[in-house]
Amino acid sequence: QLGRRDEAIACWQRALNGAPNYRDARLYLAEHGDPGRPIEEALASYERLRRDYPFDPAASLAAGRYLVSHQRLEEALPLFEEAAHRG
Repeated sequence: QLGRRDEAIACWQRALNGAPNYRDARLYLAEHGDPGRPIEEALASYERLRRDYPFDPAASLAAGRYLVSHQRLEEALPLFEEAAHRG
């Protein structure tokens, strides 16, 4: 499956290269990009999405899930609340 993941990332990256504001591509790459990147770098990607799409709950929800997956539950809760208010 690893080859398919890399292929999917490459496809989304090409889509983003053609349309830099394509939210779905940015969100996919934030969620499934380099798993070895520092947590703060990943969170910065989500923060940019939350700023650029202030009425869209998807980035807040994804950022919350990301924090939960890294055992940062207290930080995740406000993001889930934000997603609920944005949706």
